[in-house]
Amino acid sequence: VGAISADAEMRQYQTSEEAYLDLQSGRIDAVLVDTIPGEEWIKSDPRNADFAPVADNLYDFPCFGEGIGIAVRKDEDDLREGLNAAIKAIRASGDYQTLSEEYFGRDIYGPETAKETQLWKTYGPIVGC
Repeated sequence: VGAISADAEMRQYQTSEEAYLDLQSGRIDAVLVDTIPGEEWIKSDPRNADFAPVADNLYDFPCFGEGIGIAVRKDEDDLREGLNAAIKAIRASGDYQTLSEEYFGRDIYGPETAKETQLWKTYGPIVGC
């Protein structure tokens, strides 16, 4: 955030709900939360009608890394390989896209690389996280 706005003052909250309350009351200007919970919060209350995401799927790979993970014990190679195979299969069959559209209205898988993101296209690589 500091790379985008040098004047940004960062605050940490114990819960997203606390941050949302400060946003609703005007004590802060923005919140950084996961996309889907943030979208659900916006839809959850008519008082949130004036709020919107700043970008679809705002990814910051230098800070957060690429992709998300599923924790598997180190010695669970078969389980890890099975999960990887299942994810590849559901993506290849089109079922993942169908379910994503049904439940979220869009593809939530995300970009494969940082260079595919709007953040990268707008600001280039951001460092110093």
